[in-house]
Amino acid sequence: MRRMQTTRPDSQSSDVSPDAVRPPQVTWDARTIAASLPPDRLDLPCPNCGAARCKTPVVAVDFITPDHPMRRSHVLRCPDCTCCFFDDQNPPDYAEEAMLERGRVPFYIQQGAGLWLITRPLGQVRKPPGSRYTEVGCGFGFGLDYAIRAKGWHAAGLDPAGLSRLGREALGVPIESRYFSEDAEAAGSMDVVMGSELIEHVPAPRAFVAALRRMLRPDGVLILTTPNAEHIAPATSPGVLVPLLSPGLHLTLHTPASLRRLLQEAGFRHAQVEADSHSLLAFASDAELDLETDPGQLRAAYLSHLARRSIELDPASDVFLGYAGRALFECVNAGELTGARTAWDRLVPACRARFGLQLDGITALPPEADSCGLDELAQLMPLNLCAILYAGAMLDLLHGVPRGEMERAFSLAAQAADTLRGALGQLAMADGLTEDIAWTATAEAILCAAAAGDPEAATRMAALPPCPVDAARRSGFVQRVLTTLVNAGQYAAAHALATAEALLGGADSDVDAASVAGDIARDAMFSLGVLDVQPDGDPARARRRFASARYGLGHDHHLFWPTVQGELLALCGMGREAEATELAREMVRLVPDSATVPDDVRARAAVGPD
Repeated sequence: MRRMQTTRPDSQSSDVSPDAVRPPQVTWDARTIAASLPPDRLDLPCPNCGAARCKTPVVAVDFITPDHPMRRSHVLRCPDCTCCFFDDQNPPDYAEEAMLERGRVPFYIQQGAGLWLITRPLGQVRKPPGSRYTEVGCGFGFGLDYAIRAKGWHAAGLDPAGLSRLGREALGVPIESRYFSEDAEAAGSMDVVMGSELIEHVPAPRAFVAALRRMLRPDGVLILTTPNAEHIAPATSPGVLVPLLSPGLHLTLHTPASLRRLLQEAGFRHAQVEADSHSLLAFASDAELDLETDPGQLRAAYLSHLARRSIELDPASDVFLGYAGRALFECVNAGELTGARTAWDRLVPACRARFGLQLDGITALPPEADSCGLDELAQLMPLNLCAILYAGAMLDLLHGVPRGEMERAFSLAAQAADTLRGALGQLAMADGLTEDIAWTATAEAILCAAAAGDPEAATRMAALPPCPVDAARRSGFVQRVLTTLVNAGQYAAAHALATAEALLGGADSDVDAASVAGDIARDAMFSLGVLDVQPDGDPARARRRFASARYGLGHDHHLFWPTVQGELLALCGMGREAEATELAREMVRLVPDSATVPDDVRARAAVGPD
């Protein structure tokens, strides 16, 4: 059993206290990294394939945790198998009780654990009830809980960490508190074996995967999930990059190619590797793989499991908050309003009893929350409060509460997320979901302000940086805020936003009608047309925008006649009355039921009812 070293051969001395934790600092310049490395570091054998060729430096990570002083580790890439690995291959002792300290456990249970990533592959494997399942490195035991209660399998887990002992008691699942040892496992006895987020912690992946294969029956299936090394890049957000790297914990990080090669070299005749968000998911077997691929069925089984467990568990427990909070969040995302309302109705009294928080009508976080650490924060509020409040706000919208009344609710969800991020940062931790909620809730609050007619929404939207988890999402919110401001009659604010985001274009700018894909982009194009028919606008450009927004629409679409009316207004503004009349006549001829034609279009066409 090896313990994590408190120093490294290339550690940098520092006067920083171990309690003064900061997020890991990364250096991306390959030449700078290579210059600081001893030459023999680049010649380290690849732990995945054994290749001795010179490695490529990828990133240097300076990090400090409450339990250790400042250290530096380097990530290298193998040119043969493409996997990435840390030059320090000393794993920590996962049985250390320090792993359970400072609020890490309630955070993992309530918010941090990726239950979908854990349970989805189990849902995909078509093995009947009664099948034998072992999960190596099972952690708290969420996978075992799903295998037993959702799949009906005979399941057991192995994990030396104290977290597994807590999970065994909280979930009532069988877990042996020990490391995996091939000599202790029965060969050819398992239908399914899984290592979820495990292979990256193993110092000898080839031997480990070969040992897992020997546990399987001839038609048995091995499941592996692991971070995707292809996302080790400067553009990756801290909420994704920090957990992906996890310096001091992770040893080897796989690409799809290196993971596929690892499985093939272990002897599996059939292997499937796919990317799932920022992780890799692999299935391997000596028999043909038989997997469920219908996302609707998989999601329905997952939601059912969340709902069932949130009803069965003690409302005063962390596991209840984890299951019920996820049930609420996932049901809202899936549009399952009954399930979402059930989860919300169970969370309200639980949070009132445990924290004194009244979720219905909450207006502020506990005043001490902004400055306390994660452990103290867990005593003040649910650590998944940001997800609960965000989903609750979305649920209100789906039940018809006007968006203009919802700004405070989304702002509070964003504040809860930022508070959690601050507490995580004190432990050099980060979380992609929390980071995503912080940004998305802020954007939703801006959209609510626009719906209330607040012209400052334009300034706030223009100042909002790209979403750290998905940079493309910002453009959709810009378009929605623009449309909402136009609908609220805030033309000056909408024009300011369109100018700040370079949406207006020049007088001769082309407008590609075929590129207006989706309702959000179409609504935004229509809104830009509305701005251009204002007295200080550009009627020629407005005509092109309205025509583009109408492209491909049937006459029964809600925007069809407004775009016609807009184009007629633009033509008249250009002094092209005859063209306006001809357009009106053409549009009327297209419509079987002339009663649906707006009066002003009918008047322009000078065509009455038959």
